[in-house]
Amino acid sequence: EYTDPKPGFYRYTVQYIRNRQLACEKKFNVGYEPEKISSPIDTKNDFEAFWKNSLLELKKVEPGYKLILQPEYSKLDYDVYLVEMYSFGNDLIQGYYAKPKREGKHPVIVEYMGYGSSPYPPNQWWDGFAHFVLSIRGQALNQPNNKYGTWITYGLDKKEDYYYRGAYMDVVRALDFVCSRPEIDAEKIAVRGGSQGGALSFVAAALDKRVKVAAPTIPFLSDFPDYFKIGSWPKSDFDIYMENHPGVNWNEIYNLLTYFAIKNLAQWIECPHIKEI
Repeated sequence: EYTDPKPGFYRYTVQYIRNRQLACEKKFNVGYEPEKISSPIDTKNDFEAFWKNSLLELKKVEPGYKLILQPEYSKLDYDVYLVEMYSFGNDLIQGYYAKPKREGKHPVIVEYMGYGSSPYPPNQWWDGFAHFVLSIRGQALNQPNNKYGTWITYGLDKKEDYYYRGAYMDVVRALDFVCSRPEIDAEKIAVRGGSQGGALSFVAAALDKRVKVAAPTIPFLSDFPDYFKIGSWPKSDFDIYMENHPGVNWNEIYNLLTYFAIKNLAQWIECPHIKEI
């Protein structure tokens, strides 16, 4: 039974005991009035300056776009290319671009991938859009050259070096790429993705006004203190990090993560956003 329940998510462990022995155990989460959850913005004084400076650093990097045709994916309504380009910190990142075989200016959907997802090509049947599926640094197409370990705990000692600083700039570089294409209508850019991709959709819409609509699904990377109370992962990765860095405390970790929590970035979103189901 609930005792004086408050809006939030609760982690339950339910056991069935038979003859004084554990016969079955199930663990699950329950959301209670989640639409009433209050999670105030907790940005630090230099939050805005931090992201403005990051965007300025990205602009200093020449992208050097390179497109390599993928014949096996180009048999239908799109020519599909492997795209190579340089991003924040001069990191080489990749993605798949589906260029419509039809003439004219086309709207585009930029898709961001889930955490640790395997590479996959974009849509190949005509739906009225061009498509770009980005692999952020160290993941998917970029994983063979990954130098960021478990990603989410890389660089936790300093916000300037944290993994998602560069990864969030990769998100913006993807928008730079589609805007560089003559067949793209740069006034009609949509972003989407699930889990990590949902978070990155929020990031794109928050940091770049070229995004005209965002469609995130079950977004990741927010409300870290509350999330870690009920989710075994990725807290387990952070627990390992803490064991290997005994001088670090949770307050320091949570203070750093405020710069990357999408609830704090979401205050800058001006375009419409649609929740995909």
